Amino acid sequence: MKRKWIVILIIIGVIGGGTRWGYTRFLGSPPDDTESRPITVEARDIISSITGTGTVVPSNRVEIKPPIPGRVDRILVAEGESVKKGEIIAWMSSTDRAALLDQARSKGDSEVKKWEDMLRPAPLIAPITGTVIYRPVEGGQTVAASDVLLVVADRLKIQVQIDETDIGKVKIGQSVSIELDAYSNRKFKGTVRHIGYEAKLINNVTVYLVDVIPKAPPFEMRSGMTAYVSFVASAVYGTPALPVEAIRSRGGRSFVLVQHDKEKPQSVPVEIGLSDGRYTQILSGVDVGTRVTLPRMSSGKKSGSSNPMNPQSGRSGGLRRQ
Repeated sequence: MKRKWIVILIIIGVIGGGTRWGYTRFLGSPPDDTESRPITVEARDIISSITGTGTVVPSNRVEIKPPIPGRVDRILVAEGESVKKGEIIAWMSSTDRAALLDQARSKGDSEVKKWEDMLRPAPLIAPITGTVIYRPVEGGQTVAASDVLLVVADRLKIQVQIDETDIGKVKIGQSVSIELDAYSNRKFKGTVRHIGYEAKLINNVTVYLVDVIPKAPPFEMRSGMTAYVSFVASAVYGTPALPVEAIRSRGGRSFVLVQHDKEKPQSVPVEIGLSDGRYTQILSGVDVGTRVTLPRMSSGKKSGSSNPMNPQSGRSGGLRRQ
């Protein structure tokens, strides 16, 4: 009896496996228990974009060094403070003036005042209008001519790395959406100002550097921050659209399953257009309001995933967020 039951179980397994192989071989996929879900063609905005990773850098960054070695008397600005071109931002004494003043202090205030009137400190002038982003020294500190006293930067920009396969989709004046890694819940706009002429090889990928100027950036944006930038490559608005998984492909043509009341869904050829990776534009074949049926999906798949049979699925390239 035990052998008999073993033989029966083997036969059942062979029949089940053969049935599944037959469905896969002749019908394309085995049946499952997942119900087909009817949806409606909607009017949607389809925006195709490419993405790139960038770094916040100053458009102009100027290091201010002392004209002569000596001692810093006073620094008049702090980090984050705005300065204007030609404004005095610090006073310093030469090595000789500092030594004479130190000697005069041992003789009293009148002697110090005499030498201060006779030997004036040297002013440091802001060379550009911008913001103080670095202040490594304080008043009273002795410095050499090669030491950096202050760093002033003007408007911040974002330098973005764009893959060579996508650089043709980037244009001067193009609008972009920016997201800082440090503040991922806040997005703001920007504009492409410059596209690099020379390629760079980064991690064995050929990229071009694109300068993006932000519009109304958040106050918290700082030089050196990582930013993720989306470039709008093409867009259509209010167009008939379906999820990418609703579109099937066979023999190089696309079609959808149209649902008429309780009748069996009918295959209808469609012409597809732009895709943003989630939805695909329908150029012809069905109109807004038409009910279609999503293909049967195995329980392991998630609704909304890209259809591997749809050549339009997925966004275009660019260096992706890691």
